[in-house]
Amino acid sequence: MEDGVFEDPTQGLLKFVAHGIAYRAIRNRGTMGGSLAHADPAADWVSTLAALGAVIVAQGTAKQPKRYAAETFVEGAFMTKLGENEVIVSIEVPRLSTAAKWAYHKINRKTGEFANAIGIAILDQKAGLTRVLAGAVDGPPIVLPKTADRLNEMGWEAASKTVSDELAEIAPDTDIEDRELHAVAVRRALKQLGQEHD
Repeated sequence: MEDGVFEDPTQGLLKFVAHGIAYRAIRNRGTMGGSLAHADPAADWVSTLAALGAVIVAQGTAKQPKRYAAETFVEGAFMTKLGENEVIVSIEVPRLSTAAKWAYHKINRKTGEFANAIGIAILDQKAGLTRVLAGAVDGPPIVLPKTADRLNEMGWEAASKTVSDELAEIAPDTDIEDRELHAVAVRRALKQLGQEHD
């Protein structure tokens, strides 16, 4: 993905994320599907595919495959919706328009490590897709629809002001310091989106 051998339907987001995962040997051997099935909440693909609104397609013994929304596919640390006899056979990723703007901010101790917090913002008004997400949380990534609406309607600065309150509303039982770390990651992603594309 990061070498551009395959088309990136996300206007560079998947390529950017791939480049920041571990180191080259790991990226060459690991797969997106394997990362999702492993379901480490701190893994980059778990959050990225959820932010994109991707669909995970799994095949079991039934004739018809099952389809899972990426944002709810991971149920907790190392737990997914996959049945015991199911394997991931494909991932459907929405195609972003050429007008799409995105930003990905990962907070970690050093480059390539699993994240302590992830913030993702996607604004594609042409395709009708605006998503904001806090990732690398203890359970499933946290989609922030109110913040996304504010981003779409009023821009990144207005959206940044809603992040902490929405995280507290959606995840009230999380540690306040941990929650604020995730809020920082999201706000940095929003700022990056706004400043790089203004």
